Amino acid sequence: MGKSDHWIAARLQSTVQRKRFTKAFQFADITDTMRKGLWKRSTQQIRTELGLSSKANLRDNLSTLGLLYEAVAEEISAVNLSTRENLEYDHTKRIVRSDAEYVGKQADDTGKRLGIDIPTGRPLLPGKAK
Repeated sequence: MGKSDHWIAARLQSTVQRKRFTKAFQFADITDTMRKGLWKRSTQQIRTELGLSSKANLRDNLSTLGLLYEAVAEEISAVNLSTRENLEYDHTKRIVRSDAEYVGKQADDTGKRLGIDIPTGRPLLPGKAK
């Protein structure tokens, strides 16, 4: 796919992290909840921004920093969820969303500092960078 060694390493790390994240709970996929908290956009919104089909694997198209921030948000949620028992789906979603929003603040600041939209790797619009 023409990706750098650094991107490939981040992608492999995110794959391992994804498995840990999903093992932390016994519910349906809540990746979209994580992305809404982290990026303030749904998986489909980011796919659309990148010109991807609805079936494309978004992680294969995220920037290196995007992969790393998702891995951090998932790791925090995995640790947080692993300390709790008998969580209901809605409570799990609230925890994941809260953890992702926490990481999202840093990701947003980083994106402004670098002048890029972290998940897509694209330049921010003028006036959005610090």
